[in-house]
Parts: sequence; structure tokens; C-alpha cells
Amino acid sequence: QHNVSGTIFETTLSIGGNTLNLPTLLDTGNCLQHPITGQPILVVSLHTLDSILPISLRHRFSQHNLTNPSDLSEFIRSTSPDLNPQLISYRSLGCSSGLLLTLQTDWIQIKTHRYPKGIIALVPTPLGFGYSALWGG
Repeated sequence: QHNVSGTIFETTLSIGGNTLNLPTLLDTGNCLQHPITGQPILVVSLHTLDSILPISLRHRFSQHNLTNPSDLSEFIRSTSPDLNPQLISYRSLGCSSGLLLTLQTDWIQIKTHRYPKGIIALVPTPLGFGYSALWGG
């Protein structure tokens, strides 16, 4: 399947032993990587994770919390330390700088490659029509 901007494919990720399939857009302009390891980061629309996030977190996530994620990362660290929350900086069109909240998954399966302890960056709004994640790796 193709979108105006690229190819859409299925990605699978696991958090806490729960798996989720996400339609993912291959975004050639996305070069988001973990600042220390250089591992590519999957950008995910938060609302798509409701079925696999721990219940204690589902109620804390809101558009306001992800727009200002610094307070939320400490809460996650205390309630779900295995998610290893971190804040990473980013730049994009229309946004000279900002912070994204990242979580560590059990694994992310991108096509035929599995990333153990793959990192996802959460965004508070839907990403686009027909897909719930962006991959540039």
C-alpha cells in the first residue's frame, strides 16, 4: 500500500508482553535516533497504545501531558520503571525545537528486523490518515 508520502507497512511492538500491530508510514524525512545509541526511534501516536499500556499509565496520558512531557517521565519511572522513560529533543518543520517522551518496548518488529528493547517516541495527536506510526530507520 502506498500513501502520497511513501509506503505503509505493518509494524508489531510489544510492551509488557502485550503486542500491537500498527500501520506505519516509511518517512524518508524522519531521522529521529536515540542520542546515545543511535538506534532509530519509532514515532507512535499515543491513542493507538491504549490496549497495551499499563492501566496506571492510561489515565495519566493526555494531550496536555505529552505536550509538556517532563513531569510525566518521573511518574512513569516510579510506576513502570521497565519502560525506561526518557525525554529527547527534536526539530521538525514548523517547530524549531521540542521534547518527545520515549518509552522502551520489549521489542519492535519492523518488516524482517526485530529491535530488542526498541524505543518509541509518543506524540499526542494522530499522525495521518491510514497510519499510526512513522519509521525513518
